[in-house]
Amino acid sequence: ADDMKDYILRRTARYGFSVALGALVILGISYQTSHYLDSRIKEAIRENVIWKPDSPKDVDDRYRWNNFTDSVPDYLSVYLFNITNVDDIRQGAKPRLEEVGPFTYLKYKVKLDVWWDRAGRVSAKEYDYFIPVPERTAGNLSDTIITLNMPLIGVVENVHAKYGTMAQKLLDLVVSALAGWRDGHVNGLFVSRTAGELIFGYEDMLLHRLTALLPRGSIPTTRVELLHNMTGPEEGLAGPSAIYNTGWHDWEHVWNIEEDNGLTETRCWNNCTERVRGSDGTQFRPGVSRGQVLEVWSSQIARAIRLVFKEEQELLGVHLLRFWPDPAQSELEECHFQGLRGLMNITSPRAVGPNGTVGSAAGPPLYVSPAHFCMCDESLAAAVEGLACDMARHTTFIDIEPITGVSMRGHQAVMLSSEITRAASRHFEPALDKLSSSSTIMPVFWMEEVSEITPPLAHMFTSRLYRALWAQSFLRFWPPLVGWVVLVVASVTAATAHYLHRQHFRSHADGRYMGRYTPATSFLEEEGFDAGFGRGSRDGATQAHRVRWASPLVRSKAGSDKKSKRDNAQQQGQDALVNHDLDAPLLTNQQPEFAQEPSPV
Repeated sequence: ADDMKDYILRRTARYGFSVALGALVILGISYQTSHYLDSRIKEAIRENVIWKPDSPKDVDDRYRWNNFTDSVPDYLSVYLFNITNVDDIRQGAKPRLEEVGPFTYLKYKVKLDVWWDRAGRVSAKEYDYFIPVPERTAGNLSDTIITLNMPLIGVVENVHAKYGTMAQKLLDLVVSALAGWRDGHVNGLFVSRTAGELIFGYEDMLLHRLTALLPRGSIPTTRVELLHNMTGPEEGLAGPSAIYNTGWHDWEHVWNIEEDNGLTETRCWNNCTERVRGSDGTQFRPGVSRGQVLEVWSSQIARAIRLVFKEEQELLGVHLLRFWPDPAQSELEECHFQGLRGLMNITSPRAVGPNGTVGSAAGPPLYVSPAHFCMCDESLAAAVEGLACDMARHTTFIDIEPITGVSMRGHQAVMLSSEITRAASRHFEPALDKLSSSSTIMPVFWMEEVSEITPPLAHMFTSRLYRALWAQSFLRFWPPLVGWVVLVVASVTAATAHYLHRQHFRSHADGRYMGRYTPATSFLEEEGFDAGFGRGSRDGATQAHRVRWASPLVRSKAGSDKKSKRDNAQQQGQDALVNHDLDAPLLTNQQPEFAQEPSPV
């Protein structure tokens, strides 16, 4: 039984150390596999977000155009505001607005004349066009809309800005020309046009007539339009190019615009410059986090829009982070001519151009804001009737997949407004000029642009990326956890078995040599012989083996006891001989006879 216990403890310790070594091997393999998979995932993300000349076809298509079969549809809806009480406005009433629409179109963007440089940048020109979507359209393009006559207001402001003291005489010519003009469209500072004309443009015959009366340059163009639908790729090739940093060398700057219309900064603001920067809203750097501030460059307003985190979202099984415009950017500031909260004044950039000098030209007042004046100064919505802010519908946001930085869903809702200036009302609307000392900002139209990933694209995304991430997470967590548990258990088991083995061995050796003897062996022990070694039995052999493996302290103590006993026995024999004690036992150095020699084991 003792041998079996000893055998079990030794085997347990040996197997425990072997299992612990195997657990260390498992930990090393899982770490290396996880590290390899992590590098492969990052490399796959780089291949899918960085646009290069040799990019895969799906990546090239995503950046180059969005008019292929599997592309993400980009819907643009236009809502026009019809002024229904022009006569009452001239009597001092609030403008009453009626929302007409939507007029929905598929927006397509094609990049032309694409080339890369060695710095990892790409240059491209853009061809934009719109295709009607009747099933998403609620209005009729032939509907008549009454709105502000912004071209005429722009002419008045431009004449005042350019000619100063001569402006009165020139504006008298404009008034006389307008008085004799009868085309059924112009009604003072209001104009009546169809929805189709307002959206995609028309030639203003009044502006044609004024061009012949006013100095050259007073009227930049005679065409009026809210959206510009390019006629073909040739028009796109004739336009300016934009330069993007693809992130080829550093994906922190992936798809960051660095030049727009040949400019790296705009100077059309109030004694400040705006550096060209930010994404176009389709791709951001991989690894987007909640605390980041993202930027989107808008060529129409020559300004970068800051985006901050709002909330988490999920779309078709894809986890997204929603960002929306930073409310702090809508506060009052002099640099961007913002005099009312939430109202971006883009009059100067649209009049002088992105690199023009402030005051060198003028045009109609133009303001950009969230639709229906959501999150704007309360006085704006209170000055008109017919607006109702719906935060879910009338605000802008972008839902971004954080790992890749790809925009999976976007919603843009912006409104363009104008106003009847004091100079314009003094010459063309004297009744309005007498009623109020301040002008009313009137919404003209608002646009809603919606883009959302399709179910097939979402399934492809989740099947590729999320499976790889699941495998990476599994290898990063479970094998190390199991390995560490096995390592700890095996190590503790092995150490405990080894300790018990040593304790068992020591206690067994101490029991044999520290007085645990049977009465049958007492006589031999008194004669100076070790009963355990003297018996010709397996127990004596086993004892010899165990003493041999006992600790030095035990062996030293056992040897000392034997020597002491032999000396005592010899002394007793000598005393008996000297005293002629015939009763004392006769002691000799002759070894007693044993039935069997002890085993050498």
